[in-house]
Amino acid sequence: MENKEPATKEVIYSETINLDGSEDTKPELDTLKRLEEENHSLQIAMHKVEEETNVLREMFAKTNEELGNLRKPALLVAEVSLVLGKEAVIRLPNGNKFYCNVAKEIENLKVEDSVLVDQKSLNIVQKVNLGKDLEVEKFVIMDKPKETWAEIGGLKKEIMEMKEVIELPLKKPHLFEKVGISPPKGVLLYGPPGTGKTLLAKAAANSTDATFIEVVGSELVQKFIGEGAKLVKEIFNLARAKKPAIIFICLFCL
Repeated sequence: MENKEPATKEVIYSETINLDGSEDTKPELDTLKRLEEENHSLQIAMHKVEEETNVLREMFAKTNEELGNLRKPALLVAEVSLVLGKEAVIRLPNGNKFYCNVAKEIENLKVEDSVLVDQKSLNIVQKVNLGKDLEVEKFVIMDKPKETWAEIGGLKKEIMEMKEVIELPLKKPHLFEKVGISPPKGVLLYGPPGTGKTLLAKAAANSTDATFIEVVGSELVQKFIGEGAKLVKEIFNLARAKKPAIIFICLFCL
């Protein structure tokens, strides 16, 4: 019995195809066209894969950066109490003071500057600008009052005294300079709630076009020694920045 070898399919290479357009070369032309279409499809697919790879790389880099930021230890916010060259004395929010080193890249470090310090070594690593009024504005109420003297019923004597002590120095300070005396710095209003103390202060602020800053007296009593005095200083600095301003401190508010 005669064994027959299996027929093998002939491999055709594009370099060996004779493109003369005859009937004999038609299968080769179809094969070449199909290969070119497949090659074009592969190039499009490869381009899409490269674009997706670039997008994934950007997402990975961004995620890796965010992960690195989350892994970084948190820094403490402190205030500079004393500067001694490349060393300084800092004061933490709890009132404790520490002598620490200052990073080389930090320049023009001054007293009362806000800085970031490392939790372990407490060395200053960065200088930050938190704004002078950010903390104090949490404890005060700033407003441009619309109340007028005419809206206050009675209290004629008190209104006249407020005009002489508060309104006149703000509107006509040259009169006090001419006489050679210093104008009053403030008044003390006392009485039970509802007698018009706040209304008098707001009317004076409206009459002089001044910023009305209201402070609750209990806010000046802080947990640590020195915090209350610092808050009072910041309130007056805020008033200077918003001048003319009237500070109304309510000691007993119900």
